[in-house]
Amino acid sequence: MYSFSRHFGQLIVGILFGAYWMLTLYSAQEISKEVIAAVILAPLLYLQSVAEFLYFYRKRGVPRLQDWLRISLFIMVVLNFMTIVNTTEHTDRIWFIVGYISLNHAFEALAVMVAAYGALDISYLLFKLFYRHRYKAYKKIEIKHKRTVFALLGLTVAANFYLLITGMSGYGSALVYTTGIASLVKMLVHILSPFALVLSAYILFIENRTKHYKILFYLSILALFFVGLLSGMKENAFVPLLYVGIVYLVSGRKIPSILFYTILTFFVLLYPLNTAYRHIINDPYSNTGSHLGNIEKAFNDVLKKPISETLAMGIESYQKRGAMYPFYQYSIEHEPDWHYYKHMNRYLYLPIVWIVPRAVWPDKPRADVGGIFYDTIVGEKSRTAVTPTCVGWAYLEGGMIFVIIIFFLLGTILEYIDHTDRQHPLGLLFFSIILHKSLKPEWDPYFLFTSLLEMLFIYWIALKVIGIRYIKEGK
Repeated sequence: MYSFSRHFGQLIVGILFGAYWMLTLYSAQEISKEVIAAVILAPLLYLQSVAEFLYFYRKRGVPRLQDWLRISLFIMVVLNFMTIVNTTEHTDRIWFIVGYISLNHAFEALAVMVAAYGALDISYLLFKLFYRHRYKAYKKIEIKHKRTVFALLGLTVAANFYLLITGMSGYGSALVYTTGIASLVKMLVHILSPFALVLSAYILFIENRTKHYKILFYLSILALFFVGLLSGMKENAFVPLLYVGIVYLVSGRKIPSILFYTILTFFVLLYPLNTAYRHIINDPYSNTGSHLGNIEKAFNDVLKKPISETLAMGIESYQKRGAMYPFYQYSIEHEPDWHYYKHMNRYLYLPIVWIVPRAVWPDKPRADVGGIFYDTIVGEKSRTAVTPTCVGWAYLEGGMIFVIIIFFLLGTILEYIDHTDRQHPLGLLFFSIILHKSLKPEWDPYFLFTSLLEMLFIYWIALKVIGIRYIKEGK
């Protein structure tokens, strides 16, 4: 199956896309010339994303990091646009939150996507031109203080549980915990959790050592998954499994089919379960006041329905959650009205913003852009946050030129991480984190850059503490 998909995937996927594109072009003729022009851009975007993904998958056996970003954006934006064209009632006007947006602006929106992909291409070509492969002076790497890693894993699990039961994290957590000491504690736990998890998996799967800690490791994964469920945040439950899966595959192992399909099925069921859980939390008559009581009621609600209906609901929910085109086009249309940040002024502070505490710098940029963006759409304050994807956030800086600059920088970072040694703990750690980010490109690039600087600093110190031993050839 792997060999077949690798050698014939390009042809099969290309035929399927071509058929769907022709259907979309036919539907566009019933709408307007502007929509037809936008649909004509879709094959170019397909070549820049899906085709490149499949090309590098066949050539290297594994896609580049930026290929995962490309294909995620294609599904969330381009494919969603084509679906809208095929389902709209022969009109360019589609309902969007509190009003209508016009598909007649789609050509400009998709042209920005072409520019973003083009900037990634330029970064790849220039990196390939100037990058010089470094000879590894070592045969393998070992972590010295393995007990410290597993102790940190247990500590981060306990810290995540503490943040949840105190209301400092999770669905509906109070805004007061986004500033001050609480914010600093949450940031450290957020950064150190993947560090401990990935390095523990590294010791078990790549070094093949310390089997005494296997029970602690798997109990920690189970605990993190359970805490993620209780937090009411689907991503918190799934990400620990994703990180461990990445390390497992990098080690050269293959995930058993039965385990893969079991995880995939539960991933689909996770959305209906999470929706039921949130509904119970928000309903004063259903809320038991206990995380365990609420999740038990949510499980019972989901189990009452036929499994086929629940699975269909889960798939449909993920499709709606990934439908980013309306938000994306809105950001392109209303860029002149956006003044919360502009012209990459925030980027000037990147060298220091990640290390200066808010107590010293109260006005440093806040990661509240999703809420501000939603407030701009509806015209009033709320606690809801939405995203126009990383391309939309870049465009809101001031237009096309800023998309090109930001995605060139982003592409360069992705290529550098892609060329790091994945047998090195730090390289594997950043690869795992960025792959996760590439699969869900909803973030503002500015805050991705600041978080990478924070992680680099903290991980460098943490690696110094646990120690790295380089074993040379012949030893």
